[in-house]
Amino acid sequence: MEKMAFNRFKVPIRRCCASCLHKVIGDDGVRICKKMNLVVEALFCCNLWTMAKQWIDLRISRIKVK
Repeated sequence: MEKMAFNRFKVPIRRCCASCLHKVIGDDGVRICKKMNLVVEALFCCNLWTMAKQWIDLRISRIKVK
């Protein structure tokens, strides 16, 4: 089952590296976890996951489905 978190506006956010505060994209395009110093995949999730700031303030009204 997918792990989800909710921001302050109750928008569901998937708990994974892609939504984590600690992710860094290297010069060569590789995703790196700066807490663990590991190369990780986008859907990887560890117990150090913290929601990135851009997801905390996301409101559902900003999302448009085409």
